[in-house]
Amino acid sequence: FALGAMCGSCPAPAGTPGEWKIEMAPEGIVARFIDGDGRVAGFALTGAAAVKRQQLLKEMTTGK
Repeated sequence: FALGAMCGSCPAPAGTPGEWKIEMAPEGIVARFIDGDGRVAGFALTGAAAVKRQQLLKEMTTGK
């Protein structure tokens, strides 16, 4: 299997204040790093949740 198909991530810049919000499900994990302004500043995905990569990139750039 290809590792890229099983996980995805976009880390927050080092030193960014905030916290991780983690959703765990049998099909995978979606972890969002929420910065001090309430915006998604980074994320990590595992398993079938990796298909949400584009959605989370959009959340990071548009705030939606």
